[in-house]
Amino acid sequence: MTDGQITNRDLYEAQRATEQQLGGLALQVATLVAEWRGVGERLDSGTEKMRDYEGRLRALEAAVPDRLEMRVTALERLAWKLVGAFAALNLVAVAAEYLLSRH
Repeated sequence: MTDGQITNRDLYEAQRATEQQLGGLALQVATLVAEWRGVGERLDSGTEKMRDYEGRLRALEAAVPDRLEMRVTALERLAWKLVGAFAALNLVAVAAEYLLSRH
């Protein structure tokens, strides 16, 4: 560019620079599209796995007899009762030790 005039050469160079920039942008867009397709495929695969796991869990739940469920519940209640008894026994022991140490 000389004296404020735009030559054909200037226009050509500007056009070539724009084409190169657009080519780079097109490559970046294509890369992003490919990556997003991969993400979509992984999400679909994860959804299928979750359905499979859910089906397996439901089958296991259906296989557990009600009697077994009641027995487990009874054992859990017993465990909590024992925890409560041990806590009360510990409290009595601490109180007795405190009272004996004062005399």
